[in-house]
Amino acid sequence: MDRRGQDKSAAEKRYQFAMDAKPWPQVLQCSAKSAMANNSELGAGGKLTFIGPKGKTYTLGEILEVLDQALINAKYRLLRSDRPITLSRG
Repeated sequence: MDRRGQDKSAAEKRYQFAMDAKPWPQVLQCSAKSAMANNSELGAGGKLTFIGPKGKTYTLGEILEVLDQALINAKYRLLRSDRPITLSRG
């Protein structure tokens, strides 16, 4: 249930998600179109590689968890509330 007491599980949209050595600024730019504030100032170097099982789809929340876990290595965190999602050092 969400904050308003509505059951989200039945209607939550699912997406295919894979990133193959994509630079972080591009990863976040793609994500910004759906849920994140523009975080073009991200100075994190490196790239994201995430290839899940073939045919698996993910909710937006699951994708954000993948991104958040990967960003921890670059010493960043996603801060989530209703909207927009922002990026924080730390």
